[in-house]
Amino acid sequence: MRSLLFVLFVFVSLTGLSTGPDSTAIAEIIAWQTEMNEHYMDKEHSPLEKKDRRKFTGHSFFKIDLNYRVKATIELTPKSDTFGMTTNTDRRPLYRQYGIAHFNISGVAYKLSIFQNIKYAQIEGHENSLF
Repeated sequence: MRSLLFVLFVFVSLTGLSTGPDSTAIAEIIAWQTEMNEHYMDKEHSPLEKKDRRKFTGHSFFKIDLNYRVKATIELTPKSDTFGMTTNTDRRPLYRQYGIAHFNISGVAYKLSIFQNIKYAQIEGHENSLF
């Protein structure tokens, strides 16, 4: 938590942002990114195998662009099949399609599949974690 507060402080200090809806949104995104990286590095809760976690230094995130904030409608797919998802390692964790997000960016309609890790969803506090 300390590192999160420090990152937010440095970001606001360096950018000179005042408070407002956009700076709040950016701070929330940075907080989420920091939390995500800390989670992946946490030896007790990381979804990474020990050998992969040792090499993990953090996710590479795109530059924050608030033009890509979207409101989506979700089409649930409760009867989807389970499958082994290809990863950048030999692991093939089991996933299922949870739903499909429908949204628009600059007037163009898009669909994005949403997946749920079967094993991870069984861990208390992560039942609603999606990918």
